[in-house]
Amino acid sequence: MTEMPFFAARYEKFRENPAMAEPDRLDAIDQLIKKATKDYVKNNKEEVTISQLRIFNRFVRNYALLSGYLTPDLYQTLIAARGAVDDNFAYEVWDNATEYPWQTETPGLPVLRIKGEDLFLDQKKLRFHRHFKGLRRRLVPVPIKKRQKERFPGEWKRNFKGYSICSYQPEDIVIEGIGNYLKKRGLTEKSEENNHVVPFMSSMMD
Repeated sequence: MTEMPFFAARYEKFRENPAMAEPDRLDAIDQLIKKATKDYVKNNKEEVTISQLRIFNRFVRNYALLSGYLTPDLYQTLIAARGAVDDNFAYEVWDNATEYPWQTETPGLPVLRIKGEDLFLDQKKLRFHRHFKGLRRRLVPVPIKKRQKERFPGEWKRNFKGYSICSYQPEDIVIEGIGNYLKKRGLTEKSEENNHVVPFMSSMMD
């Protein structure tokens, strides 16, 4: 299949139901990016900013025009997605773009597995370097010691003068997480303010 499976599926649905609106490639690309964006937010807990989408649209348009195409192919779309956002977003785009509803693991018919070389296709390899968030290490070593108890009611209160604070670890983790989110959000806002756009002439600078 030389056509992007995501596009091919839309044409197949149109063939089954001619009453539907005729598929448009630019609209299909827009729907593909929207679906990939939702999956990216769901799987990575991060948002794709408006400035990143603008960069993606400019990049993929210019890349296609420089290659002599009116619309980008799958490889150009993935390169633009990785350059505008990151490898995780490019993976989500690839995962949605290569989804074909009628293809299953057990089709019930003999399966013929072929490669691009067998079809004499113009191949380009692309590797995704995905980043996975690591789990936070426990602040308390295992095994956990038993919680101490007062020997008599009011023992700890008697020694507490009110001039210090106590650290509660679950609450500290939440506060640190909010702080990290605010720092990242602030950096994103400042990056969008400093974003400059220059007219596209004859280079890939923008």
